[in-house]
Amino acid sequence: MRKKQKNILGFTLLEVAFVLGVLALFAAIVGPVYRSLQTKNNLSIATTSVVEAIRRAQTLAENGKADLTWGVNLTSGNLTVFAGSSFASRQSAYDENLNLPGGIAVSGLSQIVFNKLTGLPQSTGTTTISNAFGCSQIGINAAGTVNY
Repeated sequence: MRKKQKNILGFTLLEVAFVLGVLALFAAIVGPVYRSLQTKNNLSIATTSVVEAIRRAQTLAENGKADLTWGVNLTSGNLTVFAGSSFASRQSAYDENLNLPGGIAVSGLSQIVFNKLTGLPQSTGTTTISNAFGCSQIGINAAGTVNY
């Protein structure tokens, strides 16, 4: 009589090693691409957040909210919409704080204050938002127009 041979289902060690090697290669390629896209996205988010904060402060000043001037103070990693003639003399009860994504640096015009009712800026210039990916510039002119 002949013995029946059982079919054993499963993977060989060689097949498992091959699949793990392919996955490791895929991870090695995708990791840097993902980090690059995340860095680019962080710059875009920071730029949009700063522009929105500037426009919000301008709108609050135009509307005469709390009968005060309004402004934006920018630091690396943080922005604050504030009520008052300067960040140092602000009324902190009205502060609106927002944390910017990691790795963001801010340079140039760091405080923008808008006049009550007219919404015109007290200072003009350019703010530069940068990170490892690159930089974007946000300009504000004497008419209060924000360009980016």
